[in-house]
Amino acid sequence: LNGSRIPLVFHFSGLTTVLSTESIDEVAYLPVSYGVRYGRALGGYVDLRLDPEPATERRSVASIDLYQAQLFTEQTVGERTSVSVSGRRSYIDSLLGPVLSSSDLTVQAPRYYDAQLRLVHQTPSGDTLDVMYLMSDDRFRFLGKNADGEDETLAALSTSFHKLRVRHLAGLGGSWSLESVLFLGPERQGFEFARGSEAYEKSLALGLREELSRELGEDRRLGYRLGVDLLCGRDSYLYDVGQFGEREEGEAWSCAPAPYAEATAR
Repeated sequence: LNGSRIPLVFHFSGLTTVLSTESIDEVAYLPVSYGVRYGRALGGYVDLRLDPEPATERRSVASIDLYQAQLFTEQTVGERTSVSVSGRRSYIDSLLGPVLSSSDLTVQAPRYYDAQLRLVHQTPSGDTLDVMYLMSDDRFRFLGKNADGEDETLAALSTSFHKLRVRHLAGLGGSWSLESVLFLGPERQGFEFARGSEAYEKSLALGLREELSRELGEDRRLGYRLGVDLLCGRDSYLYDVGQFGEREEGEAWSCAPAPYAEATAR
């Protein structure tokens, strides 16, 4: 999300983005050769980019289609401030459940929901403050009958997260800018199996980024990017699925600072 890592950008690998489409300015796909600000990974990136400017007009959108309902509203507060609220809930699980189910096996289609609350303020000097809360929850289950004829979970998958992002963008003159970003919130991936088996990985992550940059321009042949990226958090896990081995459980704290620099010439 604007260069900061979030656990998921698409519900179930491509149904729809975890952010309201009304708030997204661009979806960038970076397969290779991306800049150093997208570190800590070896594969490609999908970057959801939001419009950094506060809205100048009020608008509201409600949509209902085959598999989800969505509500988005964006309101201006004065000349330099805007607030937006959005939420979305799928209901394809309710529509497809009877179709996918047989007498002995019930398949619950993917169910997801997400929500965002965002405030954007621009100071008289041109600096931008962007505060955003976002959450997402995805679940998928198979149900079957136990010996008593009652429904029981055969397998279930879930992915959820909550994030608070505070971003400040300041112009320093001479085409230089300073970006400060704070990211904080829990993440969880879970797996349930028949007969009480369970597995999960949870993380409480704190990310801090400070970046000084000067972009290329029509009259500039050199661009620079200098920054420090700090990622700290607590990770915990539980693997308790008898069919795959002994129970494992643990917790660890970590902190990984990463300075970076980049120069671009045209």
